[in-house]
Amino acid sequence: MTGCSMCGLPAERPETHHDNEHRGDNSPDNLRDVHRRCHMHHHGNDRATDHRSAEGFGPRSPSTGPPTLS
Repeated sequence: MTGCSMCGLPAERPETHHDNEHRGDNSPDNLRDVHRRCHMHHHGNDRATDHRSAEGFGPRSPSTGPPTLS
């Protein structure tokens, strides 16, 4: 398991971030492993960086299926 190069925590399924923002440049010195939430935060996607980011990077997926009645 590698660590996230942005926050330093272990990353089981890291995403690849391109430092120079060019996805076609896959030279090793341009690539680094990051958590999805760290990656989205870096690129300004606030939806992926909510209060759960600090609570272990839990999955953020929409609820599926019909709503339940309480």
